[in-house]
Amino acid sequence: MTGPAMEWCERDGVSWLAWEAAGVRAAFPARTGGVSPPPFDSLNLGLSVGDDPAAVAENRRRLCAALGVPQERLVVPGQVHGVALAWVGEHEAGRGAFDAASVLAGRDGLLTDAVGLGLTVSYADCLPVVIVAEGTMGRALATVHAGWRGLLAGIVAVALRAPFLVVVVSAAGVTAVRTPSDIGDRCSRCNRLDDRQENENRCRSTH
Repeated sequence: MTGPAMEWCERDGVSWLAWEAAGVRAAFPARTGGVSPPPFDSLNLGLSVGDDPAAVAENRRRLCAALGVPQERLVVPGQVHGVALAWVGEHEAGRGAFDAASVLAGRDGLLTDAVGLGLTVSYADCLPVVIVAEGTMGRALATVHAGWRGLLAGIVAVALRAPFLVVVVSAAGVTAVRTPSDIGDRCSRCNRLDDRQENENRCRSTH
């Protein structure tokens, strides 16, 4: 089922789409309000795209300040357009928040039942997906980076089948949200899908 509608928020020049369900808040930031120069202008948050690390550090500081989230509570995955996820807890707090070396390498999604962690995913044309499950066993959260490769490989289903998430869902229900996206148009232009991939996409969409 779908959750509450998203709404635009703004603070100190930083804008984001806000969404909340079952006590979990999600923020999908826009590109305005940062210090990165073109072509990263201006609120680029990624350390792996060639932007000045000092600019990215300032952008992350601004976003966390606007959201009221301590930066040391963030957890950042090292995305590879795969389907591998990582369960994280207090021990992982701060991983990738201040540098690229400490990201959780090779992961395109994060799951937790810990309170107060900021799970992140990086995206441009891809879909950021947030899944919240709540029941008598507690509450669990997943954030998923879903590009066309991950979608075809079933990364959202992988997240929904995660053991603790399944236990929680079986006790109650699940709420999910994603941002609006033109992934089908822009990714096909950027990645130039070959005929085999396009056929596979069409086949899966009919089942």
